[in-house]
Amino acid sequence: MNSQEIKLIIGGRVYPVNTTSKQETALKEAVNRINEQLLIIEAKHSIKDKQDSLAILALQLMVARDRMVPSGDSKTVDKKPENNQEISDAVDALISKIDFHLKVD
Repeated sequence: MNSQEIKLIIGGRVYPVNTTSKQETALKEAVNRINEQLLIIEAKHSIKDKQDSLAILALQLMVARDRMVPSGDSKTVDKKPENNQEISDAVDALISKIDFHLKVD
């Protein structure tokens, strides 16, 4: 698969990400959901600092993920592990870039 660079805007910041065309749609949809959740968090908690909003969102996502982790129950196992691994890898790379940009500022 050919890799291409796309620019994703999360919380008002631009993050260049290398991805395949197969992953691009999923990443853009995820970014849209993230930005929507950030707006909800900022309105609900009167937060102005994007890093605080991202921290709260990360916490919410981890709690939700932990609820989905299978504990021997095959009903919670994802049906498309190969797609999830690709998306997970792309999200991990994006998180690393976000961490880098937050530390630089």
